Amino acid sequence: MDNWVLENLIGTEHIKYILTGYINNNVAMKYLDYLIKYSRARPDKPWKILLLDGYELHVYKSF
Repeated sequence: MDNWVLENLIGTEHIKYILTGYINNNVAMKYLDYLIKYSRARPDKPWKILLLDGYELHVYKSF
């Protein structure tokens, strides 16, 4: 990982390094789980919106 990334971390970040450089379904699902947990999303809370473009991963059924 380039030094500029490591030098700018403050200690609370989560970084996933992927050898191909491209996101995959597994990483996307882990990100979504993380986003739901740390945005405190729940059925009884105000809704949140996640905006996506037309990338093929965004039509992955589980996502």
